[in-house]
Amino acid sequence: MVKKTRTEKKISLSRMAKDLRSSKSALARYESGEREWPAELYRRVLVYLGLETEQPEEHWSWKKHRAYWDSYRVERDSGASWADYQDGYPDFYRNMDTSKRPSLSFRKQVRSDSMLENCLHMSFCAAGAECAYISLVALNFPYHPLVDEENRPMSMARRAAFVLDGWIWFPQVTLLVNGLRIRLDYLGCNGKDWAGIEADGNLHARNAKQKEWDEKRDRSLGFKILRFSQAEILSGHIINLIRQRLKELPGRKAG
Repeated sequence: MVKKTRTEKKISLSRMAKDLRSSKSALARYESGEREWPAELYRRVLVYLGLETEQPEEHWSWKKHRAYWDSYRVERDSGASWADYQDGYPDFYRNMDTSKRPSLSFRKQVRSDSMLENCLHMSFCAAGAECAYISLVALNFPYHPLVDEENRPMSMARRAAFVLDGWIWFPQVTLLVNGLRIRLDYLGCNGKDWAGIEADGNLHARNAKQKEWDEKRDRSLGFKILRFSQAEILSGHIINLIRQRLKELPGRKAG
């Protein structure tokens, strides 16, 4: 339909690529069916060709998203996973309903750098988050290149994610910012806003230079980073704290 309409309107592929700030070769593959259209790009193409009117952006549920981007490929960066760690904070887990912990196969797809991060993962699940596999690249992250462990652009493959309160949270995402690799404990999106979550161990709280570096790094990202201390994460109330901080994002109304 896209190619037929474009041809009828006598719009060259080069012109459409330039107007949409896209790649001519990529558009050719999408038109031919060699590759699936990214949802947002496809919507822009339809608007551009007059096949659809501009509509306000809406948040796609992960089920709708999966209908467009489902594949058999799931990726995560190399390193330890949630499944590789023991429950290192016994008091925390004693107060948790561990029956809500997801399957071993899902935990193996969640990259994790520390037992503290695992407590965050567990808190999301205990709060009723859905465990899903979603393509982060398909959400059109607008700030910096998303890369893998070798600084290669992240692929369209799905990644493990937690979906809660309309937010999709991806554990352990790496950005390339001014040539510097920055890894976030979580990168989240609700279809409009983006935010990061960092699980700060005791080093971040006690070391003034580390805190100064963290603040400088966070300012360079262009979106809000929510930092939580070890005590907050182990309190059992971390999800409520995250919800409150999300309400305080610039441009959002509390309540």
